[in-house]
Amino acid sequence: MFKRFFQRLLTVTFIGTFLVLFIVGVSRIKRQGISDGIQPVGPVPTPTPENTTPVPAETVPPHTSVPATPGTTPTASARATATGTTYRIPWGDVTVSVVVQNGKLVSVDTPDFPDSPPSQYARPILIRQAIAAGSANIQGVSGATYSSLAFKRSLESALASVHL
Repeated sequence: MFKRFFQRLLTVTFIGTFLVLFIVGVSRIKRQGISDGIQPVGPVPTPTPENTTPVPAETVPPHTSVPATPGTTPTASARATATGTTYRIPWGDVTVSVVVQNGKLVSVDTPDFPDSPPSQYARPILIRQAIAAGSANIQGVSGATYSSLAFKRSLESALASVHL
């Protein structure tokens, strides 16, 4: 009788403690505004009319940033390069830059990417996924969740700035 009562008491105590800790943790996360550990670094750039003039593709040297004009569609030879917002994850910063030509994503690069083994393993896979999808609709890489989420968000902001 006493043994059974003691087992139930321990079970209820364990479950109660778990629930309290879980609720406290969730409320703490919501209060801090951190849902996944990925935070933008610095202000998020927004295109302005002064820095969004179209430049003919023939005059654009490689690796030059040329944002597209808002509200316009790329011309047959339009080439635009953009860099996304930098996101900080526990292992370092993640920044994605893209090259869009003729309205199609043709190149993805990561000027900033963590040196951790899972991130370095995931980097080429994420780039291949982005180019294959032609958008930020990528799956990510298992085992490199933070890097994948930050890559996707930075890619989204880069593509939004060139209106792909």
